[in-house]
This record gives sequence, C-alpha cells and structure tokens, in this order.
Amino acid sequence: MIPDLWDRSVIGWAFSEDMEAGHVCDALMTARTNRKPKSGLLFHSDRGVRYCGKEFRDAPAAWCPQVGRSMGRKGNRRDNARAERFFKTLKAEANQAEGRQTKEEVRVEIFEYIEPYYNKRRRHSAFGYAIPIALTHYGIA
Repeated sequence: MIPDLWDRSVIGWAFSEDMEAGHVCDALMTARTNRKPKSGLLFHSDRGVRYCGKEFRDAPAAWCPQVGRSMGRKGNRRDNARAERFFKTLKAEANQAEGRQTKEEVRVEIFEYIEPYYNKRRRHSAFGYAIPIALTHYGIA
C-alpha cells in the first residue's frame, strides 16, 4: 500500500501473501499510473528488506526517475506509522464476511474498501473531515 500523505488517499497497492520486493514494485507502478508524478516527489519507506534490495532500488530509478527516495533512520518506529494506521482502519471498518473467504473474495473486498470507499467517500479528520478526492480535485488542503 502506498499512501499519498498530502490527501491521505491510497494511490498504489498490490495484494500478495508474501513481502517480496516485486509486490512493492507493482504497487509503485499503480501509484505512478494513478498520479503521474512530477519532479520533486519523494517516496519514503522504512528500512524493510523489500525496500533495501536491488530489485526495488533499481525499479523506481527506471520507472520514475523524477521521484526521489528516502529511508527512515534505523530503529525509528514512526516510519511506518501511516501505513500501520491505514491497516488498523481497514480491519476496523471493512465489512467482515461470515466464514472463510477465498483469496479472490478478500482481494475484491480490499479493493472495494480502498477505491470506492476510502479514497472517495471516507472523511478524514486531518483536514476537517473532507474526503480525499475533494482535496485532489479542488486543492482544498
């Protein structure tokens, strides 16, 4: 999951059962397609192995050379705070289906939470309970 810290929307995401760098690259490509970044944009991450590996180091330079990269300091527990907050909210607010779900059902449920709800209808207290899409389209924040 790649959040845009300006408007709190999720601009890139990939669904997987493992934490390989390739999935982060998939999420980054989705974010690039959704936002078409300009020079000066910064991609910040923690020091997780998927962000430090060669695959992820090379991908942003090739796909988005205008996007800079930064990593938090070693042992800084706040580096991943926005992502962790999103997942806490997802677990609390997403519809909880009865019984076991297939991987595809979970994927659809997460997509339906992110795209039509979290990014377009959920109000965020950080900007006076505006919705992320309003900030993006009207430059409110």
